[in-house]
Amino acid sequence: MALTLLAFTGTAGAATWNVIELPLLNGTSAATLKGVTAVTANDVWAVGSTNDGAVIDHWNGSAWSEVSSPAGSCCALTAVDAATASDVIAVGNDYPAPSPGVPGGPIPLAVHWNGSSWSRMTVPADLRGEAVNDVTMLSPTDAWAVGTGTGGTLALHWNGSAWSRVASPNPPVIDFRLRVNAVSGTSSGDVWIVGGQRGPKRPGYSGTNLPYILHWTGSAWSAVATPDIGSDYLVDVAAVSPANAWAVSFGGSVLHWDGTAWTVATKLSQGAISTMTAVSATDLWVTGSGSDSLLFHSNGTNWDNVAKPAGADNLVSSTSLQPGNVWFVGGYGPSVVTSTDNG
Repeated sequence: MALTLLAFTGTAGAATWNVIELPLLNGTSAATLKGVTAVTANDVWAVGSTNDGAVIDHWNGSAWSEVSSPAGSCCALTAVDAATASDVIAVGNDYPAPSPGVPGGPIPLAVHWNGSSWSRMTVPADLRGEAVNDVTMLSPTDAWAVGTGTGGTLALHWNGSAWSRVASPNPPVIDFRLRVNAVSGTSSGDVWIVGGQRGPKRPGYSGTNLPYILHWTGSAWSAVATPDIGSDYLVDVAAVSPANAWAVSFGGSVLHWDGTAWTVATKLSQGAISTMTAVSATDLWVTGSGSDSLLFHSNGTNWDNVAKPAGADNLVSSTSLQPGNVWFVGGYGPSVVTSTDNG
């Protein structure tokens, strides 16, 4: 089973799809793509993993090719973002085998593209058992990698020369399991982290999900009140401006930040949502990871369903450059979906 690139032209409501064969990652189709970022229409990176370790794939405008990864055979890459064509960071986790006196569990990792090759970055040494899920680059000297730590949110900051851990508030319910899913920002003083908590399982009780939002204003992380979306958690966030940000939950609730508070903008007609991207304040996309997941598009006010082609399944990450240049990637195939017109 070959990997595929799925592209469409036309409008959001009436698209024509094209399927392009992609090379196998690590020589196998048992691959999962978890992250994607587009520097230009001819410079796109996708990262993920296979049973043989981390993979990095690159689009040059006409073809995808696999690029040598320094991450190793025990690693999985979960996200990637770029400041420039020669300054790209991918993050993920190493899974070394347990050794006597040393517990198992993930260790966060980061790798850097300098325009010609990828290399490992040094991360703080005391992070065993903590996992990184997402990364955003605001500039070459300002990036955030976020995930779930042993004591709460894991927020790592890159200042252009070193990674450091930045303190963050404890989750609102201490005995609920936390998962930090995504990060997005517009500047060094406006960054959002979203995720959720799930309560401990008890006989006859499956647990309660709670949404979780943190905001960075330039000097500290703080928890921000979330509206009631029932037993649900947030999977992605897209910041457009300090007074305009969007977040989406697994169950399909779309939240909007107006500069003062988060409110529920709408409830999509389908759940199992996995990713969101914003081209602009009037051009937003959401989709899910299921085989029957719909593609949703918004003009900033209304949300519409857009049909997805067969084979565009398990989409888990997205990025956008401009109207008509939106990318989705996924796993268990995997698929890469791109648009050439947003409609």
